[in-house]
Amino acid sequence: MGSVQDVTLCDPGSAPYNFDLTPNDALALGALDPLDFVVTYHETQADADADTNPITTPVSYSGTDGQIIYTRVEFLNSGCYATDTFTLIITPQPTINPVADMEVCDDVSNDGFEQFDLELQTPGILGAQAATDFIVTYHTSFADADAGTGALVSLYTNINNPQPVYVRIESSLDANCYNASPNAVFSLVV
Repeated sequence: MGSVQDVTLCDPGSAPYNFDLTPNDALALGALDPLDFVVTYHETQADADADTNPITTPVSYSGTDGQIIYTRVEFLNSGCYATDTFTLIITPQPTINPVADMEVCDDVSNDGFEQFDLELQTPGILGAQAATDFIVTYHTSFADADAGTGALVSLYTNINNPQPVYVRIESSLDANCYNASPNAVFSLVV
């Protein structure tokens, strides 16, 4: 038997919360042949042990934040089984907090291009949100920020002056739980 993982759902608003439990099917089976085993989900350990009251709609289960789900993997020919648990988690929609523009003085070349340490903006953008819970990336366009592509590296040399910067904050638990700024959050100014 393999090991199941918690199932997260990005801030869906108010209840009911519909979770898809089925990504744990393959994880519960691990290297076992799915033709020889059946995976079921239950709300209590007693139900999993007795193979009663299985969750009938695991692809759209109406659960609650912090709820424990019990997985049962049963060998079809013998009735032997093993159980495991995972938790349903509602992750908050990340918030992008406004920050001031980054300004640096031009060097003697007076060309309007300088290096910026974009990571200096991360604490302000996160605000009270825990840095360990989110990944912050910086982009030259909203399309890149929204798609999660073309992240800028820090130290970054501006290509325009001023240059707008778009931000993406992604949950470290769920890559599908993110927020991207449709407008520039700050500019790089030389």
